[in-house]
Amino acid sequence: MSLMKKGATITVYHKHEANKTLKIQVEESVAVGNPSLVGDADGIWSVPCDLTGFDASLNKSKKNKKKPIKIRFHADAFQKANKDLAFAKQMNAAGVKLLADLLGTAWSLEPPAKADPRLTHIKNLRQLLSETPIVTQSSTTVALTWLLKDKSLACDTIRSSVQCATNTDAKTAELRFIGRDDLNELLLLADVDEALVGSDCEVRADCLRWLLQKKVDKRTEEAQPKTRNLKPFRAWDTVRLGPSKDRLRTVSALLFASLAYYFSFPELYAL
Repeated sequence: MSLMKKGATITVYHKHEANKTLKIQVEESVAVGNPSLVGDADGIWSVPCDLTGFDASLNKSKKNKKKPIKIRFHADAFQKANKDLAFAKQMNAAGVKLLADLLGTAWSLEPPAKADPRLTHIKNLRQLLSETPIVTQSSTTVALTWLLKDKSLACDTIRSSVQCATNTDAKTAELRFIGRDDLNELLLLADVDEALVGSDCEVRADCLRWLLQKKVDKRTEEAQPKTRNLKPFRAWDTVRLGPSKDRLRTVSALLFASLAYYFSFPELYAL
């Protein structure tokens, strides 16, 4: 679809500042030259146009420009574009190129993509999981509980998307945010030993609870899970994960300290 139609208004968007736009009016002017064929080329046109009302200071201004900006063509260009589709495409290309050359790389004819609110959820969850959890344990389980100061984390999207898994072969337990459109983000991962056999997680109205299930020796019932290696996740900005073999191994340093302490003195905290 051609943008360069007489009387049309073109919107350009700033790439780095939300809601900052410019409105450009398409008009005719006798001050602009007639379109002309390029040499002996068949159907190749030179379509003159100019831009008025724009200056480079608008790139630094925080406000949208109130005075009109105009892109102008000769009247003959509009008449020919109405009759000749090939010419209309060349006229449009000439106008788009002029806008790109004069406005610079900070502006785009394409509207910015809408932010995915789930990415904000992931960032907030990672921030929550960097805090020290409340740790309780019994002879068969270890429960890690994070209190929700931000009640928005208890929304339905998070309740349905936060999932956990235990891989006894790889000896890992992890929390993930899994959603539509192949969104699959690691929130927290811990290396464990064979004494951990399962896990379950639940987002409640006031807390996020991760339940780790121990492998209990039926003869002595004294086997305890041991945390081998817990690594802090330092890149808090959202990242797209690759295959499982490339997974990040992550957990906060505070969680490491808490688990190490509780696993060292389980008799002090048995339920």
